Amino acid sequence: MVIAVISAVWVTASAGLALVVGRGIRTADARAPFTDHLIGLPVELTVAAVLGARTAQPSL
Repeated sequence: MVIAVISAVWVTASAGLALVVGRGIRTADARAPFTDHLIGLPVELTVAAVLGARTAQPSL
């Protein structure tokens, strides 16, 4: 019985903490002063966007 109560409390506390953390992340994202497209980064950042059209070829 004690294990069941401890498990129920653990699940309830974990779910509550996950909701609080998730809400904090969403709030911080909404209040962020910059987003990727405003600071010059593409919305979908890819390897090609970082390295450019051609990458340097290694010399032999």
